[in-house]
Amino acid sequence: GGGPQDVLLFCGTGCTAAIKRLQEVTGMAVPPTLRSRVLEVLPPSDRWVVFVGPYEHHSNLLSWRESLAEVVEIRLRQDDGLVDMAALEAALAAPERAGRPMLGSFSACSNVTGLRTDTRALARLLHRHGAFACFDFACSAPYVDIDMRSGEPDGYDAVFLSAHKFLGGPGSPGVLAMASRLYRLRRTAPSTSGGGTVLYVSAYGDTVYCEDTEEREDAGTPAIIQKVRAALAFKVKEWVGAECIEEGEQRMLSLALGRIRTAANPNLRLLLGGDPGTTAGRLPVLSFVVHPPVVDENKELGAARPQLHCRFVTKLLDDLFGVQARGALRPPSARHHTGASQSHQIRRRDGLSRSATRVDACEPGVLHVDARGGVRAGGHRLRRQFRPPVSAALHLRLEIRGLAVQPRRAEQRGRRYHHS
Repeated sequence: GGGPQDVLLFCGTGCTAAIKRLQEVTGMAVPPTLRSRVLEVLPPSDRWVVFVGPYEHHSNLLSWRESLAEVVEIRLRQDDGLVDMAALEAALAAPERAGRPMLGSFSACSNVTGLRTDTRALARLLHRHGAFACFDFACSAPYVDIDMRSGEPDGYDAVFLSAHKFLGGPGSPGVLAMASRLYRLRRTAPSTSGGGTVLYVSAYGDTVYCEDTEEREDAGTPAIIQKVRAALAFKVKEWVGAECIEEGEQRMLSLALGRIRTAANPNLRLLLGGDPGTTAGRLPVLSFVVHPPVVDENKELGAARPQLHCRFVTKLLDDLFGVQARGALRPPSARHHTGASQSHQIRRRDGLSRSATRVDACEPGVLHVDARGGVRAGGHRLRRQFRPPVSAALHLRLEIRGLAVQPRRAEQRGRRYHHS
């Protein structure tokens, strides 16, 4: 949905590189070794203010924290699990931020709960206060319509996504579509200098770079095949149609939630957020944690239940049931849904910082790994990709009682689980 006032850049292998490129072309990126020194001399009035949402994945949070920007994290609303618009408006209107460049970078969909953000309402609010509206479609781009230029104040100034998440997209680059006015490097060298970005190079240090933004930001060997693959993946999505995709997605989500609720397994906890009784306004992203069976009810009462390691569970899902799932480090929003207190998170952080490595067996039939870089507060995520025509049914059977699989072992440093 971009127009002549926008530029399209292909970056690295996914959304992480696209977000980093946005930071580079707006002048917010800096090498980690220089960050503290630059901040000491940077006038506060020139420092960007970046607003991020409560359920950003690490790529749309950590890189902003490590940039030159002041990062303001907006909380979520308790009633629906979405961005707190009142808190965002108060942060935008804060007197100490008047006159400073501001930008909002929000996920269009939570990759933990599947809840979809009202990007139009966010864009209107950001624009009303003079801030750029940028959106991360990494989770939802393959399944929803994206109209960057709506012709109204609710349009987007930048969109970034991972084309490899599209059907047929693996091997394609990250995509950054942004307004030309966000580009701040016209009087300097591009974010990466190299072949293809120059018009003239002398033997005496003189260099003239291309005027065209897309040309000057495409240094080195062009990723021609990768770009063609990304374009074809978008074509497939357009051929199937967003309406058809959404209909199939909602059908599969209803089926999956219905079966999980019918099973009523007390050891399986879904991290749905919002109204768990409806599938409206969410994609079929199912994140969950698995608890071991309660051995001593008196001991469990009033205490946080232990959780099985995410990679242990995904290993069993794959090997025993043929279900492809991902176990990964939880983003901060998942800790909110699991009720982890700040003190609990600090203890876990301090435990990861210790150099000692150990493997402990906690409860019967449960393997607990406590290692440096090994005790990742993880969760498990299932994502059902549409297939045209959408006719496959999601069949998932979780038998928590069967987790006492013997023998099994864990790699202390690699955080991998094996059983035979």
